[in-house]
Amino acid sequence: MQTSPPEVHSKNVERCIQSTPDVKNISKSHSQEKKGKSHENGSQHQKIHRNYNNNNILVIGSSLLKSINTKDLNNTSVSTNRGARIVDIINIIKDKDIRQYESIIVHIGGNDISNGATLNLIQENYESLLYLLRSKADMNTNIIVSSVPPRKDVDVEPVNKILIDLCDYYNLQYIDHSKCFYDDYGYVKKTLFQRDGIHLTKIGTMVFLQNIDQYVKILKLSPNNDYCQYCGERGHDLNTCRHGKPVSCFSCKSFGHKEKFCDLYWS
Repeated sequence: MQTSPPEVHSKNVERCIQSTPDVKNISKSHSQEKKGKSHENGSQHQKIHRNYNNNNILVIGSSLLKSINTKDLNNTSVSTNRGARIVDIINIIKDKDIRQYESIIVHIGGNDISNGATLNLIQENYESLLYLLRSKADMNTNIIVSSVPPRKDVDVEPVNKILIDLCDYYNLQYIDHSKCFYDDYGYVKKTLFQRDGIHLTKIGTMVFLQNIDQYVKILKLSPNNDYCQYCGERGHDLNTCRHGKPVSCFSCKSFGHKEKFCDLYWS
């Protein structure tokens, strides 16, 4: 019989926050921000105007987000944190004003399992993160959990199972990336990943964003501007590609792009 996730209390979150080391350079930047802020007056019940910075969506997570170009996104800010684990995102969120965001997309967990964290610890920390987000965000903010794409160094499916269970339990939206990064035979699409097998190429990042866009409209690009996964050209998809199958690159010998797009795939 499956047990329900443990009840979360604010004391658990506070204890997790207090025991969390600051992310490198984060505490310094936050202290500088605090010095530059003017004193704010008014009641805590004052109405929040979400559109004051025109960035109504926040995407926050690890360095897997590093290739995202915010110029391709609508009203979206991206917080990329190299090597970040769940506790690092907690440490960032605790000092960040997130009340203005209509949607917050959290993408974290891969580095935790890669660094040997137990599944129980991952669940406990992620649950504390969700509680913190809900307590600090506007009551109408949509908190969305992004699944962990496949990694070369570790099996991420146990982590994604935890995320699915948490989303079911707390009635949160879950973005499933699994189908995007596997072919019809169940193999990982290598051209979507850099040579380390962890971080996404520019094409992989676009596939990642296209999938998020199915849940939350963040892309400026129309479907006609997407990259074809058969040849790497823009303006059509694999269903209308004249090649009909993945082409081979003469430079790297990989499939799914032409030689002239090789740098785009592996950068």
